[in-house]
Amino acid sequence: MWLLAVGLVLVVFSLGAAAIGAARVARHQARVAADLGALAGAAYALDGPDRACARAAVIAAANSARITGCTLDGFDLQVTAEVTVEPLPGMTRIARATARAGPVRGDEDQPGRYFGRRSAVGAARGRLSPNVIGRHLLT
Repeated sequence: MWLLAVGLVLVVFSLGAAAIGAARVARHQARVAADLGALAGAAYALDGPDRACARAAVIAAANSARITGCTLDGFDLQVTAEVTVEPLPGMTRIARATARAGPVRGDEDQPGRYFGRRSAVGAARGRLSPNVIGRHLLT
């Protein structure tokens, strides 16, 4: 009888661990889709928000996510991506992640220094470099 109880506890524990693992994978998948979508879309910031957000949506879809928010503020593109996960049968959750990408900004007090980079070579050449800030949550 105790062997049956131990087996049941192991099955319940394994299902819980699998559900947590599925939620973590979905969160990482949403984070990657948002980061890559923001970076890809920021490269099209000069073409306007429609083209930048369309490119971000293509990259997010390639990463099995969907874009739920996309805003272009100057040259900064902020993208929110969602991934739907079903960790256990009948339990559906949504993993969301938001990322921002755009050009590196200079510090006004120290004009030769740039946030997020030790070298100003990419910024001096006028290239967009990855300045990604992500906020992630699982609901």
